[in-house]
Amino acid sequence: QTTRQTADMAALALLAASALADPARPNLPEQFSASLKTKSFFGKFQNGTLYYDAVAKKMRNDNAPVSLEDWIGVPGLYVQSNIFTPTGSYWITNDVCRQQDGKFNDMWGWVKYSKYYGTTQIGDVECDTWKLFTSKANLTLYNNGDSPILYVTEVFGGLPGMTPQHYAIEQFFVNLTIGKPADKDIELPADCTEKPLTCEPETQRIVTMDHYIAHPPQHFNITNQDTADILGDTVFTCSDVKRNNTKNDHYGVISHYRISLDTTYGQYALCNGYPGVCMGREYFYVGREASMGVKENGGQCANNTEIGTWYSFPAAGKCQSREDLDAYKCTWFIEERVKTINLTCPFDTHQMLAACNDEPQEGQGIFDRASKIFAQSFASDDVADGGCPDLGGPTKF
Repeated sequence: QTTRQTADMAALALLAASALADPARPNLPEQFSASLKTKSFFGKFQNGTLYYDAVAKKMRNDNAPVSLEDWIGVPGLYVQSNIFTPTGSYWITNDVCRQQDGKFNDMWGWVKYSKYYGTTQIGDVECDTWKLFTSKANLTLYNNGDSPILYVTEVFGGLPGMTPQHYAIEQFFVNLTIGKPADKDIELPADCTEKPLTCEPETQRIVTMDHYIAHPPQHFNITNQDTADILGDTVFTCSDVKRNNTKNDHYGVISHYRISLDTTYGQYALCNGYPGVCMGREYFYVGREASMGVKENGGQCANNTEIGTWYSFPAAGKCQSREDLDAYKCTWFIEERVKTINLTCPFDTHQMLAACNDEPQEGQGIFDRASKIFAQSFASDDVADGGCPDLGGPTKF
């Protein structure tokens, strides 16, 4: 009897241990298409589509268009896709394809290293929860059987000279179709691999222009940085301050430069960090696009008077002398830093932030009042006249 009781107790212990044991890790699909609801940088959920093929090592994520009017007060839509291949990664915004760091990685490869964290109710579905914690990212999968329900990525880090970022991306899998995606849905567009086009230069190929840039007080080097005209920088700074992103970028001042450049404009590059790190496919010519890239081909060669223009200045195009620029040996040369002001002067002292929030008004252009405040801040040093004092800065570059 003692032996039988011992056997029974052992069986019960085995049964209890079995009940407490982690479930088998899910066998997640290698090929599928899915409708997604994604929450990321924009702060609210967007609809989108994910095409995934681990066999071919390709993935494409299309986000539904975002209203720029709702986001930052600029008319137009913001459309983006991310494509990953065995050899590279590409970001397409408003039909402009830029190469970015990285390449295809198995979306579910981390799960085999994850730890089980019990069950979680997601909507009306009970899910198993798997987590992996690393120094650069925390990954969480909520699955029902072999189907992903919710995938959460928390990312840590940032670019040099900027505040480290911590943000989360939540992806809800609404509809999941198992099987190989259609080739048309996952192939890289031709314009992502072809050499980016350049604009026909203006009649006077070399011109001298006014450029504005928000930056940290100690960083005046605009190599691998982005600038704008008055309206373009109004759009940028309004959106950055309204989103409370200025402190993350360490922006404390705005500078006005006079820059001579070759008007054979190339694809605009997205540059951030100090020293600058750029995402794009043009490394010599000055990049150009409409604010937020809202026009066809980003507005690279268009008249952007009504929306403002952004520019990027690649390191390989920087001139050591004006003579080199005139000989077309390079593409841009800083003539002078005209003035540098505290960012708080226009935005707080002259209430530019209030103007950003109030606009656009019916019958006015975008940020009409805000851009006038911005311009007057540089036109005068007298605060009583709507101006801002020059903080000084380097005179040679």
